[in-house]
Amino acid sequence: MLKYLSYNIHNLSDKGKLFLVLAVSFLARIINITMPILEGTAARQIQTAGIAKFFYNNSFDILFPRLDFLTGKESCLILELPLYNAILASLYRMTGGVHEWMGRLVSILFFLGAGFFVYLIIKRLYGAGIALTGLIVYNLSPLGIIFSRAIMPDSAMLFFSTGAVYFLFSFVQGAKPQNYWISAVFTMTALLVKPHSFYILLPLLYLVFYRQRMRCFLDVKNYIFALIVLTPAFFWYSHGSSVHSSLSAGKMMNFSISNWFDPKLFLSPGFYRDIFEIFSGILLTPVGLVLFVLGISVKMRDRIEFVLAAWLAGVTLYLTSFNALLWEPYYYLSVLPIASIFISRVFLPHRGEGLKKPYFSGKTAKILIFTVTALFIGKYALQAYMVPSGYRYIPEAAEAVRRLTGPDDLVVVCERQGSGALLYYFDRKGWVMPVPQEEAAFKAGIVKELEKFRSKGAGYFIAADGGRFSADFLGRNLPERYELIEHRKNKYVIYKLS
Repeated sequence: MLKYLSYNIHNLSDKGKLFLVLAVSFLARIINITMPILEGTAARQIQTAGIAKFFYNNSFDILFPRLDFLTGKESCLILELPLYNAILASLYRMTGGVHEWMGRLVSILFFLGAGFFVYLIIKRLYGAGIALTGLIVYNLSPLGIIFSRAIMPDSAMLFFSTGAVYFLFSFVQGAKPQNYWISAVFTMTALLVKPHSFYILLPLLYLVFYRQRMRCFLDVKNYIFALIVLTPAFFWYSHGSSVHSSLSAGKMMNFSISNWFDPKLFLSPGFYRDIFEIFSGILLTPVGLVLFVLGISVKMRDRIEFVLAAWLAGVTLYLTSFNALLWEPYYYLSVLPIASIFISRVFLPHRGEGLKKPYFSGKTAKILIFTVTALFIGKYALQAYMVPSGYRYIPEAAEAVRRLTGPDDLVVVCERQGSGALLYYFDRKGWVMPVPQEEAAFKAGIVKELEKFRSKGAGYFIAADGGRFSADFLGRNLPERYELIEHRKNKYVIYKLS
């Protein structure tokens, strides 16, 4: 059976194989697509979904996006241009309800679209066979599997950034002139969707220089291209900084250099250990990391191939510039397209033979490598389909809150993660009260904090995160006038404040 299946796949056309890889990748990502958006990085998903929900319930105020579950000025959150959120809200309105699986589907389609551009770039460089290898690598990354399903704008960023490279690449190789301007629009959108996508400017600059050499500095079109790319991003992020500066110092952290760059980290061995663990684990697996290094060592023979070196340099600059954020795995998604391309280079005929013979020769070696890789992919990728244990209580707590409170009641929630997931799933507005690390600080400050929120209209206090907020603990530290109305051990407690 397997031999028959292998024979039929082998005899498929290039387009047939491409469709098969994309179809399998799509089907693998829609498994359990209706699960709560609490896997991966719950806080980022809740932020994105909260803005989409605000657009759905209110107006499409693109300039002043808000989190649907917060109140007052704290609800305003301007990060990247909320294009992804607006698409999701439009789908909500078309179907008459908040369906989070639609957000997952949009992310999956953007991710697969980016993979298609990766395929096209490799095909122009090395042919369809190697391109298919690169696409398979791209789609098998555990990091890609997890975050391609997440309600986040990162898949859109990958789509527009890889598309920008492809369209300019095709223009340089003689495609239609409009591809030049399509690349400009894609680059502009990538920067608006995620400022981190600035890394894509290096391969674009190389492509322009490759085509025109020093004449590129005299071509007016290139300056128009730069204006199209940079002007909207400048005005958008200036707008975001201005609005946040008028709200609070905490909000301005999103636009502070110290939030994303910390030079002291370069002196920390732990910083490099964390990067290595992510590269050799959830991003590429150990086998993928070895192939990536081998792919870099494969000699480049044509000048056009050095666009890959420029791309890799851009990603390296990005990782260096945003080093304070690299503890969060999804910030490595930008590495995935170029890493997949370099890995595919290992399998180039007449170039990678010296590498393949010692590492990949023999049936036993191939089976061993395949088995080890599959085990590592499975180990990490399973995270995409399961709600983490620390969040499994949320659906039950949300049902209780909706049962015990009215739609207009304001609530205060206390959760260690501080993601806002409780408020989002409660479908109630209110505030997130951060949890002090020290229990003594919690005891000293909880009454003061709750009274502050009660004066603003809060009617209920919900604490979650297991035994740390047991009824006994809260009973010893809350005034008697706060009535305990429901308690689920190691899950949540609900107090009435007034």
